[in-house]
Parts: sequence; structure tokens; C-alpha cells
Amino acid sequence: MALARSLNTQYQNLPIFGKIGNNRDYWLMGGEAVVMVTNKDVYQSWLANVAQDKVFWRHDGGVVKNLDELAAALREMSEETFRYHATGDKNDFGNWVRDVIGDGTLANQLHKAMTQATAARKVETRLGWLKARL
Repeated sequence: MALARSLNTQYQNLPIFGKIGNNRDYWLMGGEAVVMVTNKDVYQSWLANVAQDKVFWRHDGGVVKNLDELAAALREMSEETFRYHATGDKNDFGNWVRDVIGDGTLANQLHKAMTQATAARKVETRLGWLKARL
């Protein structure tokens, strides 16, 4: 919403060009439409299922499509499966959350998590935080 205030201040004579989607405003600037995206939209996208070609394939054959499923998977998977994906050198969970989901904060927390229980708690805590803001 800061962008909206900034645009309104900087371009006071610029008319609102129209409404799209959930009544989000967009402006025509330099021949291009600038769309307002709220934090709520971003948080909803982080909670949604990812595209089929972006799912997380677990070493044990399981598939994760969203953060809720990642939390459940981290609680239920074997230590062997967790260690396959999270070693001192790599963390596939954090990489997937950063590169596919887009939540850099949670990705950083997962990269720092040394145990399966800690990783599960980090995801569960983040889920609660995100859902509280919808």
C-alpha cells in the first residue's frame, strides 16, 4: 500500500486507469500498467499449492505441494529422509521454500534449523503467522 500512497503523491494528476481482480487499482504509467499487490496477496500465494512441476519430491517418495504439507511431512518423515534433504552442506527444504514458494524468511530459518523437530516448528510457526494476516 506504500506504493499506492507514493504513486498518489508523486503523480497526483495521473488518473486511476481501472480496477482488476479484487478491486485492486492499477495506473497507466509510461504506457504500462502498474498493479498494486498487497501483502495479503503475497501471503496467500505462499500458502497455496504450487504448480505440479514445482512440487517437492521427498526421498521416500512423498510429494509436498504447499507449506501445510511441508509442516506435516517434517513431523512425519523418517530421520533418514530428513537427513537426505538437510545436511551440513545443503537444505533442500529451505531451497524449495525460497525458490518455489518465495518466502525468504522461512527459507533462512530452515537453512539454520539443525534438527527435524526445529524445522517442523519453524514451518508451523510461520504458517500461523501467515494465516493470522489473511
